[in-house]
Amino acid sequence: MSVCSALRRSVILYLLMLLMLCACGAPSFTSSQRATGVAQSLPTPEPEILTDTLHCTNYVETEWGTRPGEFGLCPPETTCRSCAPPRLSLSAQGDMYVLDEANRRILRYSGTKTPQVISINNLYEIYDIAFRHCGCSSMKELRLGAARDQLFLLFSTWQDNRWVDQLAILSLEGRVEHVVDLGAYYPLRAYALIPDEQGGVYLIFPPAGIVYFDANLRSYFQYMGSDDPWGYFRLTVGWDGNLYTYQARDDVLFNWGGAPALRGEPIRWQTNVISITSQVTSSTAWVSFLGADTNGRLYYELELQPRLGSIDYRRFVRISSTRDQIVMAIAPAEERASFLLAPDGSLYSIVYDPANPSVRPGIIKCSFDRD
Repeated sequence: MSVCSALRRSVILYLLMLLMLCACGAPSFTSSQRATGVAQSLPTPEPEILTDTLHCTNYVETEWGTRPGEFGLCPPETTCRSCAPPRLSLSAQGDMYVLDEANRRILRYSGTKTPQVISINNLYEIYDIAFRHCGCSSMKELRLGAARDQLFLLFSTWQDNRWVDQLAILSLEGRVEHVVDLGAYYPLRAYALIPDEQGGVYLIFPPAGIVYFDANLRSYFQYMGSDDPWGYFRLTVGWDGNLYTYQARDDVLFNWGGAPALRGEPIRWQTNVISITSQVTSSTAWVSFLGADTNGRLYYELELQPRLGSIDYRRFVRISSTRDQIVMAIAPAEERASFLLAPDGSLYSIVYDPANPSVRPGIIKCSFDRD
C-alpha cells in the first residue's frame, strides 16, 4: 500500500470517528455543572484525624447599662423594633467591635479590655433610623462589618412608602464618610455585608447574586442562581483573603479567590478536599463553614443531631493548610453561643441570657488546646 493510500485511509477513519461522536453526543459540562463542582478530582490520601478540646475563657465581662464598656439592654419587643441585642464583628487586625444599638454606639476592643466608644448617634439623626413608622415588619436590624481603617453599616430608611437599604461607610471615629443608596436593587433586600481587606465589601442579595463594592465604591454584580439558595448564607471571606462558598448538600467547598475573580469563574476549585461529614461523624450533622485563618487552615462547625438516648453536642473541626490533618474538638456542653472565627483561629462570641437580665453579658474566647 502506498503512503498516499495509507494517509487517505487514516483520514477516512478519523472522519468516521468524528461522525460517530457527533451522532452519539459527546459528553460536556454545562456552566451550572462547573459551578456546582461535579468535575472529578484525583483521590487524596486519608488525612490524619486528631482529637482535641475547645478551651473557653471569659475575654470580656461587663454589665448592662450606658456607661463606657457596658452593653445596652434593649427594651421589651414592640410593634416597631427599635434595637437589637449587641452583636460582634472582627477585623483582620484582631480588633473586636460590638454593635450596641440600644446605646447607639460601637465598642472597639483593640488589644485591651477597655473599649473605644464610637458613637453612631449622628447616623440615627441624619437618616432617621429611629423606626418611627409602625407596621415595620420588613425592617432589618443594623449589620456591622469591620475592615482595616473603616466600618460598614447596613441599614434601612423609609423612602416613598417603602423600606430601602443603605450602606454607610464610617471612619473608626464614627464619622460618616459615604452613604450608598441601594434603592436601585429594590425589591431585593441585602441580607448581609462582608468586608474584605482591600477596602471593599460584598453585599448578598438572595435569590439573585452578590454585589461587590470596591474601595472606590465601584460596583460589580455576580449572578449566583437559585439552585442552592442556602449557598448565599454560607458565603465567607476568609482571613486568607479568599472568598469561599460551601455547598453542604454535596459537602463541597469552593475557593473563588479574591474580589477580581467575582466577575468570572472561580479561579481555584477545592472539590472534595475532605468530606467532612464522612470523616468525622457517622451520624446526621448540620455542617457550617466558619472560614479560613491567615494560615489558610479551614474551620467547620458540626451540630450533631441526637439519637435516641444520646446527647446532642457540637464539634469544631480544623483542617490543616496542607489538607492532610483534621483536628476535631468538642465544645463545652454549656457553651451554646454562635461563634465567629478570628484571624489566628480563635473563636469569639457574645454571651448573655435574653430571658434573664440579671446574668452579666460578656465575650468569650475559645481556642484549640493544640494551639
